Amino acid sequence: MGRHLEGPDGIRVQPVDVRPGNAHWLFVQMRAPDVRPGEVWYRVTRRGAAVGRVPGYYQLHELTELLEELGLELADLHEPGADADSGTA
Repeated sequence: MGRHLEGPDGIRVQPVDVRPGNAHWLFVQMRAPDVRPGEVWYRVTRRGAAVGRVPGYYQLHELTELLEELGLELADLHEPGADADSGTA
């Protein structure tokens, strides 16, 4: 799951597949000890630093809440290199 989306002000949202043995698993377990292998979480950073609570991993419903706190919506995110203003409404 190497793909990511970008937003204004250096925001980057990357979906991560958490599995035992990878670093994402360890970080997500710090937040949610009952995490199950194969769950998809979202790593949110701004210019490389974790956004919100450390270590910056969120479930989808938490991601939308975090974006709202930042004054953003999922629609504000775009693929790297895509012109955010060229999308359709």
